[in-house]
Amino acid sequence: MVRNGLRGMAALVSVLLGGLAAAVNAHANAWILPTANRSLYAGDYGNYYMYVPRTWNGKAYRVWQGGQYGFVRTPLKSRDEVLYIKFHEGLDIRPTRRDERGDPLDVVWSVGPGRVVHVNPVTGHSSYGKYVVVEHVCSDGLYYSLYAHLARARVEVGQAVRHGTPLGMMGYTGPGLDRTRAHLHFEINLLLDSQFNVWHGSLDGSGNPHGIHNGLNLAGIPVADYFLACRAQPGLSISDFLQRREPHYKVVVPQEGSRMEILRRYPWLRRGGTEKGTAWEIAFDASGLPLGVTSVRPETPLSRPQVTWVKESPHPQAYHTRRRLTNTGKHLSARGERYVNLVAGRF
Repeated sequence: MVRNGLRGMAALVSVLLGGLAAAVNAHANAWILPTANRSLYAGDYGNYYMYVPRTWNGKAYRVWQGGQYGFVRTPLKSRDEVLYIKFHEGLDIRPTRRDERGDPLDVVWSVGPGRVVHVNPVTGHSSYGKYVVVEHVCSDGLYYSLYAHLARARVEVGQAVRHGTPLGMMGYTGPGLDRTRAHLHFEINLLLDSQFNVWHGSLDGSGNPHGIHNGLNLAGIPVADYFLACRAQPGLSISDFLQRREPHYKVVVPQEGSRMEILRRYPWLRRGGTEKGTAWEIAFDASGLPLGVTSVRPETPLSRPQVTWVKESPHPQAYHTRRRLTNTGKHLSARGERYVNLVAGRF
């Protein structure tokens, strides 16, 4: 009896340790794709990304490129070059199956283990339509996967999920979509600040039913590039991936009054610098994703954020930066300063 009990206890411990090991491995970023569409890995991008209608020089096109992450929409000519100035923060993933009416049949599932932290069941409350956000506790920080334009959600806030747990059905909720362009809009994000409602000005939540999981508070990573990099290097962390990314501009922010909460959530952002600095220099990529934070001591005291460096371009910098920099790139625009203050927790 005792021997059998000990064996049973050993077996239980083995199962628990195995589960813990699986969780650790999962948290080491063993992500899976969010639907059955795997054309991304085959390089068949036309069957992976949902097209975007585009009119150029009086002709109408359907371009799958507009479904990618990045500056892929709203073309215009600048110095005889075609630039795309509208930023798309996620992936628009095509359905693999439809019913007789043309509605998608694809199940949308969690890309990794975590906890459901937000469900928006009301189409009109967001440009994302009905969407779900899952929080993932990884070895290098908290990351947030977002699944948008759902026909319906199958999960509740607080629910634990695993790889492949169904979250909802692909749909076409949200403005500007129809059955033909039904797709999943998918993101993996950094969370900027837990006091987002203060920054947003909706302390009672009436103007922001999504709380901290509002898209304005979620900075998306180049998720397709990351997934492809993970195929080449299994276990690649988001932090290691992002530290390979080149900045597009840098901004200094006074340390006084700046909580810089993102350094606690993502300690890998902290770079070497002056130990007793008076300002934070934040490096951003073109999308505004923070890539690094350094403590510095400017020669001149600061009262507000200032641009210290920007990657050279013959085109207006506003086009490259979601209009967060002025055209010359020497200054932040009003919207840019507001955004930097959110990242720095300075409000």
